[in-house]
Amino acid sequence: MVAGFFAAVAFFAGAAFFAGAAFFAAAFFAGAAFFAGAAFFAAAFFAGAAFFAAAFFAGAAFFAGAAFFAGAAFFAGAAFLAGAAFFAVAITISLIKLQKAPQRTWHCGDPPPDGLLRGQGPAAVAPVR
Repeated sequence: MVAGFFAAVAFFAGAAFFAGAAFFAAAFFAGAAFFAGAAFFAAAFFAGAAFFAAAFFAGAAFFAGAAFFAGAAFFAGAAFLAGAAFFAVAITISLIKLQKAPQRTWHCGDPPPDGLLRGQGPAAVAPVR
């Protein structure tokens, strides 16, 4: 009877040990699953952070390119307008000078504008050299 009692106690003690071992194993696997999930979420977080960083740099590069092209177009347009204004002023000055210049319309047989006729013969005074 005593032996049966000890056998029953040993049985229940072993059962309790295995139950405890199973509990600790379950806790271990639960912790492992938790850390696996945490690692997955951390990886997802870092992937998202990398995506947003890449999107930020792509956007920054796009805006830098857009600003460069806008600036280049602005300066090209400004240079064109400056050149056009320069030529407009130059042409205007040339036209004003042409209007102020005396017009000499010589036709064959007309007297010269100073009224002195030059003969075809030899000059009375030798030209100065």
